[in-house]
Amino acid sequence: MENMAEVKGEVRLSVLVWVDLGRRRVEEWRKWWLGCSGSAVAGGLGAVALLWLEAWLWRCESLKDWGEREIRD
Repeated sequence: MENMAEVKGEVRLSVLVWVDLGRRRVEEWRKWWLGCSGSAVAGGLGAVALLWLEAWLWRCESLKDWGEREIRD
């Protein structure tokens, strides 16, 4: 039974690390998009990518909140 608790803790920690890495990647994309905003095509593609990444980040934040709640419990 202790092994199961240890595995669950490792999975929760993995989710938190994954979310933090995802947040960093979104910030990198955001910087890229701001750099491309001078070109209409690149700016448009960047805007679409940014919207998708923002939705993904929101989902990641939800996973992070879930992981933090699980760790507290």
